Amino acid sequence: QALHYALSGAAHIDTFDITFNAKMMMDIKTTAIQKLERLDYLRLINAVARSRDMLSVPEYQQIEQFLPDDTRDYVRGMRGAHLVRSGSYFETLYNDEYAKLQKIVNKPFNFIWTDLADLTAHLTQEYDQIYLSNILQYHARPEFVTGLISGLARFVKPGGLIMVNVAPFFVGEDIEVARYLKQHAEKYGFGV
Repeated sequence: QALHYALSGAAHIDTFDITFNAKMMMDIKTTAIQKLERLDYLRLINAVARSRDMLSVPEYQQIEQFLPDDTRDYVRGMRGAHLVRSGSYFETLYNDEYAKLQKIVNKPFNFIWTDLADLTAHLTQEYDQIYLSNILQYHARPEFVTGLISGLARFVKPGGLIMVNVAPFFVGEDIEVARYLKQHAEKYGFGV
């Protein structure tokens, strides 16, 4: 998502996740965009999803020396482990998008390594948008989600958005949380 925000003209992008693997993938992508042609980039992303040994991937070898030290050390230290879910990185960057990213992405995005429940303790500015992906699949409890959204609302500029993305399928408890969140937002005058 960070790459697509950059493509859309976002001036400042912060990313966050509970796992360092998210930073690793972001660092690999942003470095590869600067160092590889688009087809090599796509081969790299595909190989990362299948490999237990990124150090043996030719495209990774081309970018390894340019990665941040913590990411490079992490990949070396985790050699032999699957670092992403197999098949979970399907990239859809077209030629023009990739060319644009090569011009505008010249370093990794800021990464906040934290549990979602503690994210507000790490935020220091207001945002036009805050994007949350799949939180209902991990914390399908109405009170948690509502409290989380309410806490994050303090960091959204007037007229800004908090977007809650969900998986393409719902289960009963996800629907219940979505209804509760909608009712809560309407009660306090937030758009849904």
